[in-house]
Amino acid sequence: MGSRITLTPVLNREIVAPSVVRLTLCRPERSNAFSLELLQRLSKELDTLSSDRTFRVLILAAAGKNFCGGLDFLEATRSDNDVRRMSTFVIEILAKLRRIPQIVVAAAHGAARAGGAALIVASDLVIAADNLSLGFPEVRRGLEPMLLFPLLRRKLTGTALREFLLTGLPVDAEQARRFGLVHRIVPPGEEARQAEILAEEVLRGESGAVRTAKEIVLAHETALFGPLEDEFVLALESHLASWRSPTAKHGVAAFLEKREPAFESVEYSGAAVR
Repeated sequence: MGSRITLTPVLNREIVAPSVVRLTLCRPERSNAFSLELLQRLSKELDTLSSDRTFRVLILAAAGKNFCGGLDFLEATRSDNDVRRMSTFVIEILAKLRRIPQIVVAAAHGAARAGGAALIVASDLVIAADNLSLGFPEVRRGLEPMLLFPLLRRKLTGTALREFLLTGLPVDAEQARRFGLVHRIVPPGEEARQAEILAEEVLRGESGAVRTAKEIVLAHETALFGPLEDEFVLALESHLASWRSPTAKHGVAAFLEKREPAFESVEYSGAAVR
């Protein structure tokens, strides 16, 4: 039996084995979409774990039917400052997941969108239920898909990038595996236990060697692409400029009102990639 510690109503921390901790997103009524509170708690917990060598594996999970719907647009649209703070937290969390010394195992199911899907992409290992639906629908909201591009280009081929970013359509678990984003597919409801089993396999390796192996992979990635954090800083400003555009305001409003956007009625004012 694991010992559960409730951090806040939006995030649970559970020790599932002596060296394994699980963080569970707990906003199922909002498809675990990122509220500012959830982002703050998740970021703080990752900081704590980063300096704690007690735990060698971090499992990311989610309560309810879906994994994570990305930014909660109800909160993000309250002001420009809210969307800036929330978007900044998103890229900080993604960078922390890549750099944290623990091996990050995502136990994913249901819908995962935008920043929520990026949590899966940022993980080291991914167990997916076969009902996983993973996508980056920014263009369907009138937003330029800049914020997550630095991470996506490190994990996806050009073909997969085009499918995600140009269509905004989600892919299922099998296609996500073909793209290299998922390691194992299991029946729905089995992903949590299978993530624990995979964590046990990680623990069979010598702790220093496993940690060094992750560092080697990250060093190789940095040598190929440069520092992820530097790209995120530039991507953030482009992302925020996109949020201020008429097309984004129209697309986000349509999403919140559960209707199809009519982008042809809105003059596009976005800037091309510089």
